[in-house]
Amino acid sequence: MSKRRVGLALVGAPTALLLVALWTAMASPSAVVEAQAPSELTVVIGTTDEVTSLDPADDDGTGSWEILYNVASGLLSFVPGTSELAPGLATAMPEVSPDGLVYTFTLRSGLQFPDGTAFNASAVKNSIDRVMQHGAEWAKGLVADYVSEVKTPGPSSVVFTLKNPTAFFPALVALPPYYPVSIGGDCFDLYYLDPECTCGGIGPYTIVSWDPGVSLELQANPDYYGPPPETPHIFVRYYSTAAELREALEDDEVDVAWRSLTTQDYLDFELQPDFEVVESDGGLIRYLAFNTTDTLPFNNANIRRAIAASVDRESIAQQVFTDSMTSLYSMVPQGMWSHENSFFDLYGQRNLTETRSLLAAAGYGDTDELTIGTTDDVRSLDPADAYTMGDAEVLYNVASGLLSYVPGTTELTPGLATAMPQVSPDGLVYTFTLRSGLKFPDDTDFDAYAVTDSISRVMEYGGDVQFLVTDFVSRT
Repeated sequence: MSKRRVGLALVGAPTALLLVALWTAMASPSAVVEAQAPSELTVVIGTTDEVTSLDPADDDGTGSWEILYNVASGLLSFVPGTSELAPGLATAMPEVSPDGLVYTFTLRSGLQFPDGTAFNASAVKNSIDRVMQHGAEWAKGLVADYVSEVKTPGPSSVVFTLKNPTAFFPALVALPPYYPVSIGGDCFDLYYLDPECTCGGIGPYTIVSWDPGVSLELQANPDYYGPPPETPHIFVRYYSTAAELREALEDDEVDVAWRSLTTQDYLDFELQPDFEVVESDGGLIRYLAFNTTDTLPFNNANIRRAIAASVDRESIAQQVFTDSMTSLYSMVPQGMWSHENSFFDLYGQRNLTETRSLLAAAGYGDTDELTIGTTDDVRSLDPADAYTMGDAEVLYNVASGLLSYVPGTTELTPGLATAMPQVSPDGLVYTFTLRSGLKFPDDTDFDAYAVTDSISRVMEYGGDVQFLVTDFVSRT
């Protein structure tokens, strides 16, 4: 039996490129290691990504773009798994004027869209004009903010004139808003967005069917100009949660689980011989965004700098994401053009000395209050009754046990006890020695009587957490 695959993208090259590599080169070692299924097999991919529009001129998220990367292409394309550009629907990289304002592309000849419409310079211009004039805000911005006009000197020549020299313009041309599509007839409307149109463009696959939120079916495009996909038939199933996706993988409903399972899911699957966890660079990043206009205190640049200096990225990557992500010191993913470790160069890995200095420059000191916002509900602050995450988060900070967890780990260390307990040979008796000289906030002494009274109270009168004591403790 061939192994089923669990996709795990790490911060790096664009995530969508990994999907292209995964779908169009299933046997490629750089995409999926040791593909064991025969090439004629239909591959079923499960994902929690949502596809709400298949119109390149529309605003949408990663899920829609990942489909468009496979059913359409631009004049330039990213080499799968990298940020390197290569000719797509163009025969070569563009000629660029000395002032950096004019890009001239020569198009491939003899191509057609899935509906039979010819691909030529007019199709490119009409598609770009459609985005600039009628596209959704975000897609329109990726084109109209940079492009002044598009001309077609001939059927195989397209000339972009930019508003300003833009060194990364070739990378923009490789994105979906620049993808040529068939306009008119049963395909895309010239004046209106058409999110449900399944015509696609010119890509390695064509869309057979799409049931939004349920499934999408693709088949290899026989007229594609590039190498044919090694997997001719792809079926994508959509799930609402990571738990549903995991269950589908375990129940053989899908062959590949692609974004997103939980970090723990990946760790679990690594231990199961019937599954293969495949790691690759990805472009998904997590970042903090601040309202810098009139919102205190984030309209103060020193506050934002202080936060940037204080974040322990290494610990977050290691402890929260269990090394499934790498630390990022830039707003540009690693492996992508223009990536630099800007925050590391400024502050290093973590610089609390600089943080304090910046906070002081902003007028904040050790006596200032810190307000933390949370969606967790605090139901009870009685340890004998507290059971929600919000309850626990507060109690972890205003109380402690005989033993405590080392922050960010599952490792135990002495808390109100002086050392780890002595355990009887039969494993039934645990003896703790308590710290001396401690008092509760009301000035009551902390001693063995306080411990036994607190445990007895939980055993006799505790709420939903009572079982955590009574199911294990006979007496104290």
